[in-house]
Amino acid sequence: MKMAKYSRASNGAQRSLLMDKTTGHDMHKLPVLLILATSALLSACSSADFYAMRQENAQDTCRKLPEADRGACLARNSADYDSYKKQREGLLDSSKK
Repeated sequence: MKMAKYSRASNGAQRSLLMDKTTGHDMHKLPVLLILATSALLSACSSADFYAMRQENAQDTCRKLPEADRGACLARNSADYDSYKKQREGLLDSSKK
């Protein structure tokens, strides 16, 4: 992709833009578009979704442990999101006192 600097008049003033010679697209817009796309993807996942993914990973790790340790590990990582959230809020409240 060949890049070149071009000047473009905007409201009577000259403005230098980094543009792609082959397509003529303004390359300054690319980081903004990437940030917006990433934000949209991240906002689609809720805290509950992240918790579920983390919990699934932890349970997969538990299943790889020897059988003597596996049960305790699975028990530690079996709470549903609502239980986790209540426990977390209780800990946060007690730490503020």
